[in-house]
Amino acid sequence: MEYVKDNILNMDTSTQDGLSFSFANQVVNSDKVDVIVSNYFLSGSALFTNMHNGRTFTILRHPIGEWYTYDLQTICNIGVVANL
Repeated sequence: MEYVKDNILNMDTSTQDGLSFSFANQVVNSDKVDVIVSNYFLSGSALFTNMHNGRTFTILRHPIGEWYTYDLQTICNIGVVANL
C-alpha cells in the first residue's frame, strides 16, 4: 500500500486491476479507508466484508441538462465546420 502522507492512503480504484490490487491487500480491513470511489459498482462492493459494511450513493445529471449539453456541443461543432 502506498502512503502519500502519514495518514493518506492512495489506491487506484478507477480500474479493474486497481480494484483487484485493493482487494488482494485487504484495503478495507486496514482501518485507513473513509471513502472508495469507483465506476465499477460490483467490483467495488467486493471490497467490503460483513465486518466493514459500505454505503453507496449515485450522482446523476438531470436528463434535460444532458440533452442541453449534447445539443450545445452539436451546434458549436456545426458552427465551427460552417466557418471553415
